[in-house]
Amino acid sequence: MSAIDSFNSSHFPAPYILVVDDIEDNRALLQVLLEGEGYVVETASEGYGAIAKIERHPPDLIVLDLMMPGLDGCGVAEWLAQNYPFIPVLVVTGCSEFPDFCHRYQLVADCIRKPITFEELLEKTRAFAAASQHRRQSIYHFLDRN
Repeated sequence: MSAIDSFNSSHFPAPYILVVDDIEDNRALLQVLLEGEGYVVETASEGYGAIAKIERHPPDLIVLDLMMPGLDGCGVAEWLAQNYPFIPVLVVTGCSEFPDFCHRYQLVADCIRKPITFEELLEKTRAFAAASQHRRQSIYHFLDRN
């Protein structure tokens, strides 16, 4: 086993997802659902907390609510576009105006409007998390060879 395989086994056991929502019940529900699918899930209740967690450990996918006090979801998406443009952002929101803003500036990968179905959420999550994790592993393999 190469050093990179060992690294991948310990650092990438499953795609890592950050769920950002100011409503505790929403965070808990999404965490239970996604962990039940085998993802490693961390949560944040507001934008600045999310940024701190992203800087500490960039996730494979961010599931982001837009309407939050303090730094809202669009603010987080703008920060991500400047600092971590490779991390896909899946917006889950009941607000009809903000997703248009984010799509216009290509700040998010996709948007699901509330009320959501678990099937739709899981379908999009699987696609984005797998692609992001594959991209990250490819980078480590490239660095390991050079």
